[in-house]
Amino acid sequence: MKRRLLLHICCGVCASRIIERLQPEFEVVGYFYNPNIEPPVEYQLRLKATEVITKNYGMRLIKGQYENKIWHHAVTGMEYWDEGGRRCWRCFRLRLEETAEYAKKESINYFATTLTASPYKDAKAINALGKKIGLQHNVNFIGLSYQPEDKNKPSLARKLGLYHQKYCGCIYSAGI
Repeated sequence: MKRRLLLHICCGVCASRIIERLQPEFEVVGYFYNPNIEPPVEYQLRLKATEVITKNYGMRLIKGQYENKIWHHAVTGMEYWDEGGRRCWRCFRLRLEETAEYAKKESINYFATTLTASPYKDAKAINALGKKIGLQHNVNFIGLSYQPEDKNKPSLARKLGLYHQKYCGCIYSAGI
């Protein structure tokens, strides 16, 4: 029997790059928790793409609460910081902590995130943050990263016609 892993999924496109790497070793359960995504129509587009990709892989998907006010509270005072700065790290922490807490509540001993699937994010630093949060919550974090060879492989996301977003997710990264 495979070990269960709760995979925080930021979007279907990033999930398509990570899930197939995890499934040989884990029973992967998707967790869509992204209170940062705005506007709500964008949130729904990303959720729908996540539903398509998890169905394609035969995975269970858990939809976390859309707690946009909690996210705004967490990043108050950082609204105009550059993309990749402290606001982003506060956002990553919020989502990874919620994922670790949910994994613990459901007796899932492992968690990971698709945030590291992007070549535009610092996977090494996100993995270090995930490991730290995992230790705090007594849940094992599995670090992953974007693989340069991924860009040469036909994209499952494109084959499935998944929605490809134009920005990270928050209104500040979108310039709205």
